Amino acid sequence: MNIGLVLSFAFLGVVTGGIGGFLISWRTVLESIAYTAMVIFGLFLLVDKLNSYLISLSSFLSNLVGRRTGNLGGDFGSFALGLVLGVLWSPCIGPIVGAILVYTMILGTPLIGFLVMLIYAIGFVLSIHIVVKIFEGAKTRIKRLKGVKKKKEEKTVRRKLTSRGRFLEK
Repeated sequence: MNIGLVLSFAFLGVVTGGIGGFLISWRTVLESIAYTAMVIFGLFLLVDKLNSYLISLSSFLSNLVGRRTGNLGGDFGSFALGLVLGVLWSPCIGPIVGAILVYTMILGTPLIGFLVMLIYAIGFVLSIHIVVKIFEGAKTRIKRLKGVKKKKEEKTVRRKLTSRGRFLEK
């Protein structure tokens, strides 16, 4: 999954860099549009209602695609899922990816766009990997507990995640 995700983001960088190179004569107009888009993307990050709409849309699409590509199985299925999720998660992480893509468009070269998005995608995949490992550790710790302690620990973990999740996201 990770390779497909990284490649889909890197491909987006190539495309936007190429578009920016093609529109180099419109650079001033492009920069004005880009800066306006970055401000709008920032609002999506800060305004909870806009953010929750994007997250619910992305979640719906990801679940739909996950069911379809899950039947493929094996390494190819995992690669295909990562490739599709790279595109489908864009609404959820769109404000950040959008700002980066706008930046690659302003730079105007496919190679720079590829490198910028490749670096972003690798960092993105690594952060997902770290979060998964943290959750696996918490899950393992909770599994070892019994009875009342287990239920109490589960509630504590859920409460912490719920109360800190949006703050950490912002």
